[in-house]
Amino acid sequence: MTALGAFPGIDEPQVIFEELCESIRGEELNRPRSTQTMIGPSGMGVTCTRWLLHQIAETEEPAAGVNWWAWMGTAMHGRLEGVVRADPIQQAGPAPRFLIETDVTVGQVGGKPVIGHVDLYDTLSHTVVDWKSCGKSSTQKFRAAIKRDGHPGSKYRVQLQAYGLGMVLAGHPARQVMNVFLPRNSTRADAFASGEIWFWSEPFDPQIAADALDRCNGLHDLIKGVGLAAALDLFSAEQCTESHCPWCPRQRREPASPSTTADPFGLGEIEGK
Repeated sequence: MTALGAFPGIDEPQVIFEELCESIRGEELNRPRSTQTMIGPSGMGVTCTRWLLHQIAETEEPAAGVNWWAWMGTAMHGRLEGVVRADPIQQAGPAPRFLIETDVTVGQVGGKPVIGHVDLYDTLSHTVVDWKSCGKSSTQKFRAAIKRDGHPGSKYRVQLQAYGLGMVLAGHPARQVMNVFLPRNSTRADAFASGEIWFWSEPFDPQIAADALDRCNGLHDLIKGVGLAAALDLFSAEQCTESHCPWCPRQRREPASPSTTADPFGLGEIEGK
């Protein structure tokens, strides 16, 4: 057994705490989704043209801390995968009913494949399902957008329809697409009965994904023709409507809840209990 004396301070609670936080931070910042620079289905429908230009140009995102709510959403996805795999309904037929965590190619941008990750596909109803964890303010925003526009936002609609297209290209028919919204901070005894867990769906429409791909390829051609800097200048007056855009100054973006942007591993925001 190694003596603690060989590691001065290793038994100090603050040292232990910082080491554990660094482990979590490092895992999040180095997982494939966090280090991805190539545009994916989740980015094809963003309304901010400058964000799209940077993604298509594969510009490395500005350094940022760990978005704790996003981290919890990823953890929630892992738990949901286990739930579905273990459910008896999954094995009730001659083959598994649900395809889970499926990689698909939805098309190309600039000759490069756009690869997506489908949370769940129901082989009986031909439904593409994407889990979305959200807080109270996000839920209000999604519900308002659905009431106003018929969908929760271009970014999420295009993402879902692109997943549907990817499943079709992989040989699986798609009839409808669905978001299942899950609360991150429910205090109700039964989130199901309270309506805090809810869904939005619409018929599969490949044209929505095709239009998004056309837009991205048009921007790719613009970058190729005039360069990224000049392309960005062409959209310098565009108002950014993406609250978490990594490319636009905060004063140009929609306001975001502080709890969605703060890095809880700054080691000053989590108190010892």
